[in-house]
Amino acid sequence: MKKIFIIIILMLLYSVATEAATMQRYINGTIEHVTGDGITVNGNTYILSPKVSIRAHEYRDNSMYEVAGKTSEMTPGAQVYIRVEGTTVYEVIIERSKK
Repeated sequence: MKKIFIIIILMLLYSVATEAATMQRYINGTIEHVTGDGITVNGNTYILSPKVSIRAHEYRDNSMYEVAGKTSEMTPGAQVYIRVEGTTVYEVIIERSKK
């Protein structure tokens, strides 16, 4: 009976740890540093996925549009919203300033 109880507890702990390791986080902040395969936002460094999606929020005519972004827009000082899993970034949304 004790063995079954221990096995059940271990299975529950494993499932919780696995879910926590793959949890997605959304972070809003300012780019501090960019390298070929990494980005630092708000003091934390993340790895850019090879298939990272880069988009931009563009403001015109009192509306916001989501358009394709460019890696050249990921510069220090840019405001971004990133989707992170672990330490890997899968999505970057660049906030283009209102003009």
